[in-house]
Amino acid sequence: VVNPNGSVIARQLSRAHCIDNADEVQRIRASHPTSETHVLRGGRLLGELYPLRAFGDVRFKWPLDLQKVLVNPSVFLRNLLYRYLFQVVLEPLGSPAPPNLYTPPYLTVSPEVFYHKLTANDKFLVLATDGLWEWLDPDTVVRLVHDHALGTMTLQPYQPKSGTPLKQVMIDLQERKIGASSHKKPIDENCATHIIRHALGGVSGGQSKQYERLIDILQVPPGRARNYRDDISVVVIHFNEKYLEEDDEVVTPQGLEMQAK
Repeated sequence: VVNPNGSVIARQLSRAHCIDNADEVQRIRASHPTSETHVLRGGRLLGELYPLRAFGDVRFKWPLDLQKVLVNPSVFLRNLLYRYLFQVVLEPLGSPAPPNLYTPPYLTVSPEVFYHKLTANDKFLVLATDGLWEWLDPDTVVRLVHDHALGTMTLQPYQPKSGTPLKQVMIDLQERKIGASSHKKPIDENCATHIIRHALGGVSGGQSKQYERLIDILQVPPGRARNYRDDISVVVIHFNEKYLEEDDEVVTPQGLEMQAK
């Protein structure tokens, strides 16, 4: 949301479906007997899965007896359904059912839908997987998109670590100044690529430091990469301002409401 005074505000239109969401925790616990104290263990569903809503992951949805039949089907059944069932369902099923699978399904694919009426103040929408939000907060992402549309780079306020020598602070500020002056315009034409570059490379320092960070994080072998970063997908949708401006009444962010179903 861009206010008439030019300030940019991030409006979050979704909520994380994880242990940090009290409503999700209550929903999960209410869906199963109180005796099942193992439903949420170690901040994960049945002690394994972090998201509490997801496509796939049928290990947390199907009854245990069904999973046993599908994982160890008869030769006839395997040959009959191999082309579709085994390749599409059983291979992703992979490892055996999680422990304490008593009253499935524990995982749902039902979405949480939010309604928000667009106004002339709304400029764009950012859709991204949770891998992005592990690196950047919504305010920074919105600022990156807004500055990219203006053709300018985004710099994060410099915050030296406690105990940093004054000499190092001066060096950091000088490098920051050089980077800001020599690369005022974004490198990427694509806004989504621009966001991912700053998520993995950072929003401070010059271009050389950003490349160093990108190289460090991207050269990690696939088998170990999950320990450092999650998959990141980003889509940026810019709204048709002329269409939204046809509504003469401009509502301020404080006057907007969202409803979830």
